[in-house]
Amino acid sequence: MKNKSSDIIEKKLADYLVRVDRKKCLSFGKCVGAVPELYILDEKQLCSFKKDVKKVNTKNLMESYYLCPVGAIYIYDKNGKQIIP
Repeated sequence: MKNKSSDIIEKKLADYLVRVDRKKCLSFGKCVGAVPELYILDEKQLCSFKKDVKKVNTKNLMESYYLCPVGAIYIYDKNGKQIIP
């Protein structure tokens, strides 16, 4: 899902909501390396989400935040509370 007022995209998973600020993304691809079942680099080489993903490895998901050198990833719990950063 893309927020029309900005370049923020989000993906709802079983236990988390993940948001990516594509304006910050510089195409390092470390997120893809951490969670290849969730992230892809799109045709513009910016972070995007694969379709039909409902659950990912929690440790790898959290690691994707720490590996992103520009801080473009935000992770929320299923109640909407921001847990990272």
